[in-house]
Amino acid sequence: NNSDKVSPLLKKAELLNENSSKLWQLKGILAKQNSAPQQALVFFKKANELKPNDLVTYRGLANSYFELQQLQQANIFLDKILAISPNDPQTQLMKSSLLHSLNEDSAANKILTELTNQLSSINEAYLHSQPQLLLIDGLTSYRQSHWQQARQKFQAYLETNAADIDTTILLADVYIKLNEDDKALILLEKNERKLLKSKDNALILVGLYFQFNKHFKADYLLSELRKLYKNDESILIASAKLFSETGQVSKALTLMEGKKNANSAAFHHALALLYFQTEQLENSLTRIQLAIASSSENVAFQLLHSQILLRLNKFNEAQQIIIDLYEKHPENNDVLASYALLQASTGKTISAQKVFKHLVTVAPDNGSYWLQLARFENDLG
Repeated sequence: NNSDKVSPLLKKAELLNENSSKLWQLKGILAKQNSAPQQALVFFKKANELKPNDLVTYRGLANSYFELQQLQQANIFLDKILAISPNDPQTQLMKSSLLHSLNEDSAANKILTELTNQLSSINEAYLHSQPQLLLIDGLTSYRQSHWQQARQKFQAYLETNAADIDTTILLADVYIKLNEDDKALILLEKNERKLLKSKDNALILVGLYFQFNKHFKADYLLSELRKLYKNDESILIASAKLFSETGQVSKALTLMEGKKNANSAAFHHALALLYFQTEQLENSLTRIQLAIASSSENVAFQLLHSQILLRLNKFNEAQQIIIDLYEKHPENNDVLASYALLQASTGKTISAQKVFKHLVTVAPDNGSYWLQLARFENDLG
């Protein structure tokens, strides 16, 4: 994983023999490690011209096409690999992922079941001695949502492969799925510097810092990310959220308004929230309508829309949005809360109180639910 030392050696090798298929394979692998799938594809194609029917090259081509979302092309090379090596577990796993991406869930699940059966027949001691097989076993459990099994397998794999940051991220995600967010935080915090290589991975840790009120740590990590990924919308949104949560709403607004030509739904929603907090209701309404135009089914967008309309005294419009949301998403806690508040506004305080008694049971860490329940209890004597 030391790409700085690999590159000059490959340049020397190319001067000695530019027609070596191994050279172009390695150049492709390096490009893939450097998150350059288009460049990797060019190199693997060159390797394939020089030496056709090579499994390593086929795997590189399949991976590159898959990352570029050219799924039909990826599928061609996966089938070529399986024709040569039908029980290759890595290829079976990728084939399953590809079929899921093509919404062929039944075929994808069939492959996963076969792969699980295949791996379960392997002696456990041998499996633990083969890191790649152990990882594939863990990934298979992960894809099947067998979280406890995935956790055990990823933990065993990382005992001898602690530098594998992708698997570390997957283990953190498993912890989150198992409601063990504190373990996810500890795991990712230890790998903070490594996470900076991937914006999306680093933002997972930022989210956990928010969750556990570690605003100082979130601030440091976001400042590093802003240096590496200048003007990236998702990082600006996270930074604005941090400023807002630490009472610096005007600073958050300045940061967001300084980003010109931003047009993602998430950006419009974040700016709508800031305008809402600063009572700039017409600006907030304009932004949330732009967000909804891009993503009409997003529940959070619709809920904010209803809150803005209520503040603007457009009660009937807000009421209709909340009722529609409740009919579609009665299991969503925030929708339930909005619906209960709507009931309370029409005099159905006891019904609203019952809803919030339920909400503090299913979401005991949500302070706003407790506060609202206290208000209803007070109103009811």
